[in-house]
Amino acid sequence: MASSDQNAWFSERPALFSSLDAFMASGPSNTFSSRLPPIPEQEWDLQWEENMFPLPEPYEGFEKAPTAAVESAAHESAPPQTHEELAKLQDEVRQLRQDISELHDMFCKRLDSMETSIGVAQRYVNNLVPWSMEVHKKYSKLLAVAMKQEKRATDGAV
Repeated sequence: MASSDQNAWFSERPALFSSLDAFMASGPSNTFSSRLPPIPEQEWDLQWEENMFPLPEPYEGFEKAPTAAVESAAHESAPPQTHEELAKLQDEVRQLRQDISELHDMFCKRLDSMETSIGVAQRYVNNLVPWSMEVHKKYSKLLAVAMKQEKRATDGAV
């Protein structure tokens, strides 16, 4: 009895679905008609900086365990040789971090000195171009005067 009631419900098509069917049947299936105005295609410059939406740090929610607790847990379960190796590795990591920091500082200083020398060279070139143009004009004038004098000398000798 319950199944016959359900069949009666779904045998009728609601008006909403019939209007959608009519809408879909009205046009070809491969076209898309939008009622929104067309958006002009252009390059969008929203002036968003790359860091405008910072991503969270991957370990932000985790608290760093105190090293004393980690070391005490390690002492309880590991043999002494492992502790020595671990201490050596920790020293090496500290040394590597210090070396990386020193290299970073050296690299930054080198970049700063390169920027300074590039700035000096740029100013030199910017001053050199007008000067060389001035020299070229004066040289052209001197060459023209020398050509005139040579022409006069050859005309006078003939």
